[in-house]
Amino acid sequence: MGWLFTERPYGQSVRAFFEKRFNSETDHAKWEILDCSATFRVAYMAVRITKKETGKTYVVGIVCLIRHDPKARDGYNFGYKDMDECMGPNESECPRRILDLLSPIEEICEPGTSGFESATAWRARCLAHHELARKSKNLKNGTKIEFKDSIRFVDGYEGKTFRIDRQKRRRGTKTRFRSTDNGGLYCISRWRARPFEVHA
Repeated sequence: MGWLFTERPYGQSVRAFFEKRFNSETDHAKWEILDCSATFRVAYMAVRITKKETGKTYVVGIVCLIRHDPKARDGYNFGYKDMDECMGPNESECPRRILDLLSPIEEICEPGTSGFESATAWRARCLAHHELARKSKNLKNGTKIEFKDSIRFVDGYEGKTFRIDRQKRRRGTKTRFRSTDNGGLYCISRWRARPFEVHA
């Protein structure tokens, strides 16, 4: 499905917006959002679907990419692109509380189909993200880590091996990375989502 732009009233939460959009009922089925977690650019939802003809009920994961355009002249200040887990979304940082609500994949997609494989891979990536996040919390200052892929920075340097350099700030702790090659200090966006290994 492509992007859909529309108006989101000022002050309305992203969850309230999607509840108004997704919570619906027809003669054939009913959709209900059980939980929703949203950041500035993506929302994750657990949506319960009830098929009226068969009485079958299951909960599927939905990912919505988000775009904000508060200065849109036509008033369409909010855009989203939704896809369910069987479509294999790239965004895979779904909170565990939402993952725990989802039905077994075989109740959502037919085993052996591409949708089943895509949903299986998406859930695996989400769980791997949480494992990396758990591991990253235990990293001490000075720990040497190596990212799976090299990272290029604006100064032209490209590397993948760094030491953790945490500095206390007035509003918490800032994690930066000191290159083992040139000693430079770098910021790496969303570093917990990047596969890495810890070295002694």
